[in-house]
Amino acid sequence: MQIGRRWLAILVSVVALCTGFDALAGVRATSADARVVIPSQILPESLETGEWSLLVWIYADEAVDRPCSVLSIDGHLSVVATPDGLTVRMAHRHYAAEAKLDTPLEAGRWHMLAVSMEHKARRMRAWLAVDREDATEADIASAMVRLRREGDARRFLRDRRQAGEPRIGPRAGLALLELTTSMPLEPDPSLSYDIDGLIVGSSNGLPAPLLTYESLAIRDHAIRVEDVRAVWQSRDSYAPHSLDATDDGGWLNGWRGCSFLAFHAMSPRANGPGEAEEVASFVGGAVLPTNVIILAQPRERTRSFSHSFMSVVPIRSARGFVFASRLEPRLDGFFAVETPPFDAPSDAIGPLGPKARMLATEPDGLVRVVVSANSRGVRGTLDPQPWPEGFAHGFVQALLPQVAGVMMRPPTIVDRRGGWFGLDTSESTPDVTLVRALHARTDQWGDWSRFGTGTLPAVSRGPGAASNISGGGAFRLRCGPVDGSLLRADAPLVVRSTVLAFPGSSTLRWTPERGSMQDGPGLELEPAREVPLDTTRDAIELTAGDRFVGDLQLVLDRVVDVREGDAIVVSSGPARGAVSVATAVEIIVGQTTITLSHPFGAQPGTGDQLRIGRWSFVSIEHRFDPVPAGDDRSWRGQILRAMDDELLGVMLYATSAWRPDVDGFIFGSAGQSGRGYEPQMEESFPGSLEAWANESLVDVWIQGLAQQSSRPSAMRDYLDVLRSGLDSDAEVIWASDAVHAHTAHEGWHHYLEENAADAGVPAIFAVGHPRVGSYFAQAASGMRTDDAHFSSFGSRVIAEAWLDQLRSLLDGPCDRADYNRDGTADIFDFLAFQSDWQDGDPRADLDDDGEFTIFDFLVLITAIDQCP
Repeated sequence: MQIGRRWLAILVSVVALCTGFDALAGVRATSADARVVIPSQILPESLETGEWSLLVWIYADEAVDRPCSVLSIDGHLSVVATPDGLTVRMAHRHYAAEAKLDTPLEAGRWHMLAVSMEHKARRMRAWLAVDREDATEADIASAMVRLRREGDARRFLRDRRQAGEPRIGPRAGLALLELTTSMPLEPDPSLSYDIDGLIVGSSNGLPAPLLTYESLAIRDHAIRVEDVRAVWQSRDSYAPHSLDATDDGGWLNGWRGCSFLAFHAMSPRANGPGEAEEVASFVGGAVLPTNVIILAQPRERTRSFSHSFMSVVPIRSARGFVFASRLEPRLDGFFAVETPPFDAPSDAIGPLGPKARMLATEPDGLVRVVVSANSRGVRGTLDPQPWPEGFAHGFVQALLPQVAGVMMRPPTIVDRRGGWFGLDTSESTPDVTLVRALHARTDQWGDWSRFGTGTLPAVSRGPGAASNISGGGAFRLRCGPVDGSLLRADAPLVVRSTVLAFPGSSTLRWTPERGSMQDGPGLELEPAREVPLDTTRDAIELTAGDRFVGDLQLVLDRVVDVREGDAIVVSSGPARGAVSVATAVEIIVGQTTITLSHPFGAQPGTGDQLRIGRWSFVSIEHRFDPVPAGDDRSWRGQILRAMDDELLGVMLYATSAWRPDVDGFIFGSAGQSGRGYEPQMEESFPGSLEAWANESLVDVWIQGLAQQSSRPSAMRDYLDVLRSGLDSDAEVIWASDAVHAHTAHEGWHHYLEENAADAGVPAIFAVGHPRVGSYFAQAASGMRTDDAHFSSFGSRVIAEAWLDQLRSLLDGPCDRADYNRDGTADIFDFLAFQSDWQDGDPRADLDDDGEFTIFDFLVLITAIDQCP
């Protein structure tokens, strides 16, 4: 398809008309009364010396149309924005001054505001840099004003009034000017405050402008224009804190001169595990007096100080502000992202198979995708974040309009991590009568966690979450509609429960039903059905002639029908609930020697009963019709009941739910918190991981990193296990995530780079993606929960980086030209691309340079021209 010069001219004109994109980071004011007050006790002592400076990145969401208070410091500083520019007023002891900056805050642009107080030199300085697309370097407005003694205050104020400036704020005294009866002063209303400390936003009767503030630093020395220029040109959000410009003629001396830093990071678990919900900060969440991360002393950004660099310090008050990230969808790529501390892989390795390609294009039918890792793959919701933190839910967020459901959701529903796509339990609690979470137990019942995968807590013996429905008990988990996704109440839905057939299992009785959310009575839609799950081939009672040799050999003083791969279940006695799997069986001279894969959680003794037989996963599913219009019972699911009180109940391992009538993705997770791939494999019963993969009917398995107690070669070992269980047409992708605070796992990233082709799998690398960067770059973007984990927003960024890498592996110009994925390269592809480009969607960065420029258009034009 030839576009020609006319189309090229039109496209270039469109580029010229684009005005830039919203880029968000730090904290954002959402209303005119927005205000954050940081008390003076937290502010540095340098403010009282008269030698200090303040620098802050500012993004203007809207143009200023009236006088607004940008920020102020009690008795020291006032910055007021008007439609024409900024008025900066500063004071110290008996001196005060005012500077005018005629450059206004411009909507949709980043700015750098800097002020400097030099009391010894009797002067103040102010600068405002503005990002302008038509200039190679920002315009930096500046002003230097001499400080006037307090005796000149009357003339100082009179000059302002004669200039026709409107009076701002109430008339009140200024304590720091040290008024005396012998030297009366007319007060400067702009430097008197209704509350002391640092005020960001509304103050003295002035509203807050709708601005985003990033990395507000107060330094213990004055600065020069060379410093402001160096900070601006760095495009580094941390530059106000850590830039050293002394070699370039500036006075910035790096982190040692930064005595205060705020709005530089956010984290749902800033101060470590077990903290209160009020300390959590996350993208889109409200700024509270209890969740602002502040660095109140000079400190370098190093791994050893990562906790102190990311700690919450209580402030006085906050209202009308939310946390925002520079990586939100309308990012304009203004900030440079600090790179990892090693040469991180950045190029994806192909080729992609036909199913993996659909992640990079569009789903054709239902595409089941599982992401495995350690805790970063299976973490649930850490309140008050809206989404779980696991990688699978990163994809759910990134691809929400195409998500049709989730698969193999662990049956963990009783703790704080109940948030889940569709199968959400964070707002209401389902019926779990006589149900116990086995992966949270430390007694013999914990053995059952060796059969599955996807454990959230790390206390279980195996990598699988499992719940036991005791005889007479019931388990209910419903799936509700999700706004913005393909899960709708007016569409059909399939709900599937995965249980275990084993010797000693109770019979499962299940019923499909509908209800309002998770709790409350439901409408049972069909008569109950029963599924026998007991696979007992032989049941024996241990006698005095039976014995254990060590923990792993059981010698029975008789011939028993036990086979390799059988489950051996203790069904009575003190060790009731223990289970293991036979890896070898030998019958010699009337004795049966069974080699166990793992020790029983509690060793059975004389008189205890053992049940022996095969084990397997069994899934029961029901297809629900659309919910009738007007019926609020839009949550659909199954009631699972265990019969046979004398048996061991029903072992439940997962619930899946999806819409069956659309083209869409179904996402699931696998792995275990706190354990790498080697212990995950070692602590699983033989064949269980393979059976799990097979039962999930996976199309694409994204194998992330899981490093604890493991070598990088475990990636290949785990891959071999997956291939043994997956269908022959299923595809596996290796995926590296990012660096962390205390270890970079450099060898793992390079192992994927060096071995993927030999292993016959594609490899994708978020670690080298331009939007991810170093640990502190991630912290600045709101990607981190703590030193080792990603926030739910961070998992989305990782998923988006992986999707970018997958798209880079698409073959041929027509794949690139068909931007809207409708099978045809035409003008509608250009229109879809133009919209994403204007919104700063990372997908529109077609030349992968981290910026949105005319070259992205040229890549698309070239692809369309070359497409037959």
